[in-house]
Amino acid sequence: MAEKSINICCGALVLNDDEKALLVRLNKASELGERWSVPMNVVNYGEKAEDSLMNFMEKEYSVKIQILKVIGFIDEIKSSEHLHKIYFLCRIHKGNFNLKNNRNYTEFKWFDAKDVPEDSSINDVLLPLYILKYITVGDYNIRVDKIRSK
Repeated sequence: MAEKSINICCGALVLNDDEKALLVRLNKASELGERWSVPMNVVNYGEKAEDSLMNFMEKEYSVKIQILKVIGFIDEIKSSEHLHKIYFLCRIHKGNFNLKNNRNYTEFKWFDAKDVPEDSSINDVLLPLYILKYITVGDYNIRVDKIRSK
């Protein structure tokens, strides 16, 4: 039986001045399968969530971010893992986003926040955009139903 764990994760919903959201494409080998998500990291013991996310974005993607606010949080409970995910609204303060040699993601792209791809993660993309009122409850429900029906 696998050991059960609990982790805190931080997701960066990065918007630019044109209200475009920066999304990263998870690779096929990821647990979630190939889909669009926000950059996300696991917080190490002793780190503050905000500091962890800012350090992660600089180390992994060569950008310094400004955290504007907490969007919200969710719990994802799987068979052997409990993830407590905190989502932050962010802007790039300095640098140009670069995937470097990140094994988890295959590409990144800026999308209109109101028109993200259909294969975007429900919890990591659609829910934060809904909370921020970039997508309506009707659009959110339609997108969720399409994803879950696949």
